[in-house]
Amino acid sequence: MNIALIMFTLGIIMIVAGYTNQISPQCDQDIKVRVVPRVVYDDILSNKALVDQVYQDMDSSYGGM
Repeated sequence: MNIALIMFTLGIIMIVAGYTNQISPQCDQDIKVRVVPRVVYDDILSNKALVDQVYQDMDSSYGGM
């Protein structure tokens, strides 16, 4: 096979992949991680109302997944 044909095909694939990523940027959503002290973590886990609030916030920020 001709190396030029392979390079051409790879180039077209890369262009199409970049164009699709530019059109649908929702694929680039960040994962937000927060580090908290152990005492705060234990307080959060022991408070059921607060845990429910956190899960509701997570559902609303990701579109109800």
